Amino acid sequence: MSIRRSGSGAAPRGTGLAATRARVRSSSMFSLEAWIVFLIVIVVYQLIENYILQPTIIGKAAKISGFTVLASVLAFGARFGLIGAIIGVPIAAELQIVVEELTAGRRARIATADAAERTR
Repeated sequence: MSIRRSGSGAAPRGTGLAATRARVRSSSMFSLEAWIVFLIVIVVYQLIENYILQPTIIGKAAKISGFTVLASVLAFGARFGLIGAIIGVPIAAELQIVVEELTAGRRARIATADAAERTR
């Protein structure tokens, strides 16, 4: 006896939202307006955390800007999926270190030339 599965086996899109709506409608403790306010607060909190707090904290830990964090996660995530999103920030930090090392001599020469001009 074999069991046949049709499709990918994944839940259809929107089931989480449908379940949330069902919970909101079936709840007798809170009004619909309270649930809508609650959902708005949760969405705003998630946006602030995901686009402001996390890039700032990760950027400070890796010593790169928040924009670089977002750009690297988006770029590597788009190219390599979940694994790319995970390794995007360390790769961006590594590239920044390599570029700084490659340009260290030139920056030192420019700093020396600027110091010489100021003493004149």
